[in-house]
Amino acid sequence: SSLPGCGLRPSRSYSSSAAASGEGPGPSEVDENPLGDYRPRPRPDHHRPRQRQQQHSHGDAAWGDDLSELLNWKDEPHRKSGRSPRLPRSSSLVSNEVLQCSRELDECAKAGKPQEAEHILSHMLARQLEPNIVCWTSLIDAYSRAGQAQQALSCLDRILASGVELQVAACNAALNGCASLGDTASINFVVNKMIDMQIQPDIVTYNIAVTACSNAGDVNGATDWMKKMLAAGQDPDIRTFTSVIAACARTGDGEQAAFWMNEMSRLGLKMDIIALNAILSSFVKSGNLEQAVSWISRMERDFGLVPEEATFNSIISGFAMKKDSTKAIEWFERLKAAGLRPTVRAHYFILKAFVSAARQREAEAWFNNMIADGVHPDIYTFNILVKGCSNAQDFSGAIRLYNQMKEFDVAPNVDTFNSMAIIAAKMGEPKHVESVLEEMAKVEVAPNIGTFAAWLNGLARTGDVQKAMEVLQHRIPTASLQPDVRCFTAVMSACIVAKPRRKQEAEVVFRKLAASGLRPDRKVYETMDSIVGRNRVEALVKELNLPLPTNEEGGKNKDVAKDSRDSYRRKRGAMPRAPPPPR
Repeated sequence: SSLPGCGLRPSRSYSSSAAASGEGPGPSEVDENPLGDYRPRPRPDHHRPRQRQQQHSHGDAAWGDDLSELLNWKDEPHRKSGRSPRLPRSSSLVSNEVLQCSRELDECAKAGKPQEAEHILSHMLARQLEPNIVCWTSLIDAYSRAGQAQQALSCLDRILASGVELQVAACNAALNGCASLGDTASINFVVNKMIDMQIQPDIVTYNIAVTACSNAGDVNGATDWMKKMLAAGQDPDIRTFTSVIAACARTGDGEQAAFWMNEMSRLGLKMDIIALNAILSSFVKSGNLEQAVSWISRMERDFGLVPEEATFNSIISGFAMKKDSTKAIEWFERLKAAGLRPTVRAHYFILKAFVSAARQREAEAWFNNMIADGVHPDIYTFNILVKGCSNAQDFSGAIRLYNQMKEFDVAPNVDTFNSMAIIAAKMGEPKHVESVLEEMAKVEVAPNIGTFAAWLNGLARTGDVQKAMEVLQHRIPTASLQPDVRCFTAVMSACIVAKPRRKQEAEVVFRKLAASGLRPDRKVYETMDSIVGRNRVEALVKELNLPLPTNEEGGKNKDVAKDSRDSYRRKRGAMPRAPPPPR
């Protein structure tokens, strides 16, 4: 395998990792990026506007701040041919048009809209305007922000094919896309390729690589990049050290974190509040709340820093994840005692602690007090309360909260409706799920595969195989979605509940699952065994050449069918439990 495109190819095969999906409605408890909102902008010192470098072979401007100055190439000699590049119009007209396109591409990059950026680039080529490196970098940045790292990497090959000289800023923009997906293999390859092409990586390049390893909890990888950085003559900054320390915090390696803290102090770098909050978030994410609390006590004593709301929110979110509402409220009161006004985010974590502990009444009481204090609720606070109604199977409570969202002018999203659909499915009311889908169409919220999975689960409880097959074969493809394992399993479950059982339909669904390329999990085998029996399941597995469950799913080569059938019979009362062994 290789990277997309024709020029940049790795020497060995690898695959990019998928981005992790969130769990349930609401914001992430801690920032995925240990640097918080810090997003390094590629701006090398050797490409400053007033110390411009030599021009490119097609009149491409060097990377800098002032695009209008960079695009004024007339007073500079051509780097390769010694003559000015040939342009179809006057230089001032072309410069203005390229400048306008560059600005539009930059807006597309900030919004993460690569399709619109491609349209602008095609428009430039149609008007015989040659995109410069700034235009290409904006296109790559748009793909990276949209999470399309492969397309961002392919743009590097397109730059080489166009004759434009590749610069470090464009490579950094592509590396950002790889880092967002945790694809450290691509980052390693691209940086090595940059060195082979004599494109010197800068501080931003190394910080991206270190941060990617830190997010993956790869301490060795982060420290290796630090060593490469020092060997290349690049001095690490506060962000570099923060990423390495955050990686140590994620793995609970306090000793190595202390080493890098001392090394940072030795180099004269001063810790700031953003870096400390990133370290705290890493400790919280690893579940090491004791270390996180100890770091707060060190903030003012060792670094002279005062905790801010984000600092307290990290601790509150940690206790919320542990379902410890008492400790979460205690730190909420500390936040207020520090003279800070809690925002809706702090209230969200308290609500999450209550909901996680199945204390819906306390959560709604806290929500009412939050409104009384003048804090305006957002979509996340409503979603976590609706999720609490889902846990309690309180459909009327979810409807009440949905109507209350309209009073506060809060627009629902797909997570809101999914939680409502799950309630209806648990109650065995698929008609309520259909009413949720109708409401989604009214407010123009597109359903996702989780919505249809909830619908199928509701149909499974009623044994409506015909309707479930219709949803699987027609409604999901109509919504331009692909069914996942949950959807197939729900339809098989409907075949169990139906009277008489639908063995033939269950086999059809099982074959469709195998043909779709999805990997059956343990629950699929258990469901099929309950319908058609162990021998038939083994025959289908052999016929379709399907893998057995892994160790994480119950152990490979384990008698999954027999165990699941006995468990299912015990639940139905058809098989008594085995008596305890004699003493």
